[in-house]
Amino acid sequence: MRLAHSSFVLAAVFAFSGLAFADPVVGYGVFSLSGTVVGIPTGLDFYFATLGDEAAISSLAMPTGAFSGLTVGTIQTIQDLTAANHVTPGPTSFDFPNWIQLTKVGIDLDATSIPIETAISSCVANTAYAVGAECRPNAGSPVILTQNGNGVSATLEVNGVAHYGSGTSNPDTPFVGLFNAPSTNFATISDLLVAYQANGGIPDVAYTGTFTTSSPIPEPVSLALAGLGLLGLSLFRALPKKGRRN
Repeated sequence: MRLAHSSFVLAAVFAFSGLAFADPVVGYGVFSLSGTVVGIPTGLDFYFATLGDEAAISSLAMPTGAFSGLTVGTIQTIQDLTAANHVTPGPTSFDFPNWIQLTKVGIDLDATSIPIETAISSCVANTAYAVGAECRPNAGSPVILTQNGNGVSATLEVNGVAHYGSGTSNPDTPFVGLFNAPSTNFATISDLLVAYQANGGIPDVAYTGTFTTSSPIPEPVSLALAGLGLLGLSLFRALPKKGRRN
């Protein structure tokens, strides 16, 4: 009986040791960017400090995981999401290599898809939306407009893959980027839509973008060791109480 008990302890030790030294998915973490964005007929133009400044000192917040090397004052680069880059929102995939370049830590983010939330209906012109109501500018738009008490906010989701430097066990990690651009220049959703149609775009609006990569996962070996530990636990619990004391 002591042998069975020792086997359980050994298996459990291996399980916990394997999990402790597991190699997580490289690049797990969160970081945020902020700047200005301009809506144009062919897409979105992103900037950091001033209009026309796509490579600038960015305002960074919450850098964690592999992004922890990012610091305020680091020069980053973000490219525009426009038709010229063959970016097509919706279920059709695309590949926009090096969409965002994080020079401090050697990470490039490729944009691969911009989902369209079809469950959210298209905006209806000349409609008074209640605070908290959501709609999309048109049926093919991935942008979600929300009526706020002091204006309108626009949100956008971009999915992609983060590429890391050499020496990593898993250089490609999926990410989700969520952009939010609130504006007090337009009191209602209808006002914003009218201005867009009249001017062929929207003037610069401050935005924040938060990027999150995949969560860490244990290696297959660690999962196997964890399974052994659970098996040992189940066997130990199945032993008669008398046997456990011997």
